[in-house]
Amino acid sequence: MNDPETPAEPGPASPTGQAYQAASRPSKAGLLVVLGLIGLAVGFAWLAVEEESSFVLLAWFFVSALLVLGPLAWHAVDLFDDLRRPGGARRVGAGAFVTLSVVLGFVVFGVLSAMNVRWKDRLPQVDLTSTGRYTLGDETLRIVGKLDGTLYLTYVEYDSQRTIPWLRAMAQEQLKAYSRASANVQVRVLNMYREREAAESWLRSVGAANLGDGGGQDVVVVTYAEKDREVVQGKQKEVRVDEYAFLKDAGMLDSGAAWLGERVLTSAIQELVFQRYKVYFTGGHKEIRVDDDARELRNRLASQNLEVVARELNLARSARVPDDCDLLVILGPQAPFSEEEQTAVEQYLDRGRAAIVCVDPDLTGRRDTGLERVLDKYGIQPRINYVVLAPNVVDIGMASGSVKLDMRPLVRFTRSDYADHPAVAALRERASLTCVVEASSYLEIDDEAQSGRTVDPVAWASELPPELQSDVRPFAAQISQNRTPAQYKSPDPSRDRTGVRLPMIAAATRTIADAKADGPRDSRLVVVAEADSFSDPYVKQFAPNLDLFGGLVQWSLRREDLVSVSDKTLENLVVTITARQVKMAWVYPLAMAAIALLAGAAVWWSRRR
Repeated sequence: MNDPETPAEPGPASPTGQAYQAASRPSKAGLLVVLGLIGLAVGFAWLAVEEESSFVLLAWFFVSALLVLGPLAWHAVDLFDDLRRPGGARRVGAGAFVTLSVVLGFVVFGVLSAMNVRWKDRLPQVDLTSTGRYTLGDETLRIVGKLDGTLYLTYVEYDSQRTIPWLRAMAQEQLKAYSRASANVQVRVLNMYREREAAESWLRSVGAANLGDGGGQDVVVVTYAEKDREVVQGKQKEVRVDEYAFLKDAGMLDSGAAWLGERVLTSAIQELVFQRYKVYFTGGHKEIRVDDDARELRNRLASQNLEVVARELNLARSARVPDDCDLLVILGPQAPFSEEEQTAVEQYLDRGRAAIVCVDPDLTGRRDTGLERVLDKYGIQPRINYVVLAPNVVDIGMASGSVKLDMRPLVRFTRSDYADHPAVAALRERASLTCVVEASSYLEIDDEAQSGRTVDPVAWASELPPELQSDVRPFAAQISQNRTPAQYKSPDPSRDRTGVRLPMIAAATRTIADAKADGPRDSRLVVVAEADSFSDPYVKQFAPNLDLFGGLVQWSLRREDLVSVSDKTLENLVVTITARQVKMAWVYPLAMAAIALLAGAAVWWSRRR
């Protein structure tokens, strides 16, 4: 053991002839510099969160800068004295290297900044916005990826006083996201005042005609040239750059208003480039009214470039589905179709068209829908005199690992409940999205192969995940007025459908025998054993339900490549976390901070000895 009174042995001699000895304690001035740097970092983080300065924040920056610059200035006074002392040149040389490193850092920063200004659109970019404002959504990417020709997006600037500067900048950045997503998209920004002749020449070349000034407000002109063809003059869409159209809450961007620019522009592209289909909803059987009870569904169809006919189709009066109907939707009829109405639907499908039939269980136990003959041709029969009950997790014992279940008429479609079908491909890709249906019946599907007919299940009643280790399965309870609510929760093998996977959505195609050479050669039919889940009260709470219906619509119209998840669904996505995840959310950051503090304290303690 060393004697504390024994002097330490001298270290190796320096080039100047004197022994070099490290400082026994750190400089207090250096600690002030570190404290000031920490204060500046906290101040910039504060400014990033609050997005506005205040007197307190300015005072905070001043004190932090004083802590950083004060010790540096104090040591600079002794610079010339250090030069006269032994070893001073060595210390000054070290300072010169540090200064050179800082200068080179500024040079590199300046070069990169110049490159960002000059070649901003060509350099790799990362979208770090919380809303992904400059990253195109799934719907837009699929639409842009389907373009065969050239899409021209021209931003025309007019009076800057009529268009908010930050809105103009955001809209132009949004357009550039389209050009980065596809080589088939060309974006051009022109100012009608500074370069009027060049702007008019470009607009003529891309087919834009009779473009007004819009009262001095900026406009985005959308034109399209099919592959190996010229642009059709006058075939264009104009989108006014207005805060009421591009923002959910006008003028409140700093308050978290949602950016709608991508949705507005994509809708214009879809309407201009792709075929516009017409959708009819039936009436006369107490169906869900699309104008009253399913407005969200109507808006979703409109965003898919579908025209929903305002007036309901009453087949009892017309006895025929109109020839311009591309998709017939029967949404929750509470009364059976007549023989004449069933014949009209049958004849419509025989023309190579598409239909979606959504039915609800009948609380009186009625079995027929009036469409049995039509549906039987496609191998699908809904059982509206049954209601599906599925196991729902009520509680999970954290200590014991036990699972408490309750049988409810509530089904949650997750990834494992969907078949490998194009109509639900987008929902299968996103495990976080869950569709919810309540009080649903089930479907009987004819598995026997028939020539010219294909029928596939799309979704089944949800099973419990394997990790819950439960053998409780969903079942279909036969509706009976003599059955009490408690009796519905327990299956009765004598009358209930048990022990099998229960299809709740099915899709079928059927070949048309006398199809025309230039017309469709098959018809498509989708049957859903639930209808209320697509009404406004449900879709406002469970936004993925609209994506489910939208996927079924796209498949029915032979547009499988456009099946995607709506950006609106992702905006409204609500993730339910467990109690354990809640604890982890606050325990983990605190633990990491405590570890860092303890490690720093240990290093400080070891160096001070």
